[in-house]
Amino acid sequence: MREFLKAICWLAAVTFGLPGLCLLLWTFLSADGPTGEFALFYGIFLVVEFIAAALLVVVLSAIRMWSAPPRAFLSIGAVYLASLFTPLVDTMARYPLYVVECGGAPVVVTDFAAAYTYRVLGDEGYSVTPLDTGFFCTPQEAEHLRYRHSPV
Repeated sequence: MREFLKAICWLAAVTFGLPGLCLLLWTFLSADGPTGEFALFYGIFLVVEFIAAALLVVVLSAIRMWSAPPRAFLSIGAVYLASLFTPLVDTMARYPLYVVECGGAPVVVTDFAAAYTYRVLGDEGYSVTPLDTGFFCTPQEAEHLRYRHSPV
C-alpha cells in the first residue's frame, strides 16, 4: 500500500507539476498569457490523464511491477502516448509538443463546422479546445492550406 501511495504521489507531481509550472510561467512572463477557457480545458485534460494513469498504476501495483517512480512514469507515459491518438483529447496532448517545436504558442486551426479558421496568440478567442483540428507555427502555413484568420 505504501508503494502504491508513493506511485500516486509521483504521478500527481509529474501530471500536474510540470504543466502547472509551465502555465504559471506563461501567465507571468508573457503579456499574452493563457485564457481562462484554455486553462479550464487543459485542466480537465490533465485530470483525465491523471485518472487514466492512476488506473494503470493500480494494475502495475497489483502485479507488483517496479517501484513507485517507474510505475508513475510508465503509467503517465503510456496514457500520454495513447492520448496523442485519441479523438477529442489529441489536440490537448499535442499542444505542448507544438509549443516546443514552434518556440512559442502555435497557430491553432479548426475545421469544425467547415469553418477552416485559425487563431494566433493575442487573439481574443485564442485557446485550444477538443474541437480544434491542429497547429501550425506561422499564420502563413495556415493560410497556405486555405485557413482564414478568425480573431474571435
